[in-house]
Amino acid sequence: MKKNYLKLICAAVCCLMMFPMMVGFTAEKVPTLKVATWNILHGNDVMEAQHRQLIRMGADVVALQEVDEKTERVDGKSCLDHLGNGRYYFNSFAKEIDYKGGEYGSGIMSKYYFGKETSSFREGGSLAKDGMMKVEMKKDGKTISVYNVHFSYQSDSERQRQIQLAAEVFAADPNPYKVLMGDFNIKSFDELAPFEDYNMLNNEENPLETYHGDDWDTKCLDNIVYTDNLVLSDWEMVKSELSDHNALIAEFEMR
Repeated sequence: MKKNYLKLICAAVCCLMMFPMMVGFTAEKVPTLKVATWNILHGNDVMEAQHRQLIRMGADVVALQEVDEKTERVDGKSCLDHLGNGRYYFNSFAKEIDYKGGEYGSGIMSKYYFGKETSSFREGGSLAKDGMMKVEMKKDGKTISVYNVHFSYQSDSERQRQIQLAAEVFAADPNPYKVLMGDFNIKSFDELAPFEDYNMLNNEENPLETYHGDDWDTKCLDNIVYTDNLVLSDWEMVKSELSDHNALIAEFEMR
């Protein structure tokens, strides 16, 4: 009887010694990244409503196309400052053209600090010629290359040149975590063949009609391209009449 009693005491002591280890054990949390892209139609006279939608979307970083910066048609306001107010404290603007007392182009807004910012990718290049910009941001100790594209709708051949260049730049980027998003203005998914080695949110198996107009061969204009180490966990197309494009959102686990 005494022997059994001693065994019970030993077992209880072992349990007590193991308890802190059991309580302290938690599974390692996988870092996440939430991105969004939206062609905002230069604010469309509804920037307050667009701002509210962007806050609800809750992305870490947002790529915007057709952005007005201090033009007459937005009453001298900065679209990026206005739309990012209260959430996105870091932004980058890449000018496409001078327009009505200000500038018109593309922008990226982020909750996280930007490192390198680039809007030209070849000698003599510019956003107007190449249709893309890039920032590097850091989240959870990881550096992420974020590209924003707005390819030509005036010229099919120019758009194909831009898509090919973007794919080459994307492939050559040494950062392991890369995402490229924006308004591709494609007429067919065949135009995206240069990105066939990467994942695309908007594709033939999952066609997303982001454009509202009837003046184009397809409405699947907006897209998010990403590397394999960004594992898609959720996505959404935000339908809205605040622009002629719907926004796309994608959330990833960073593996």
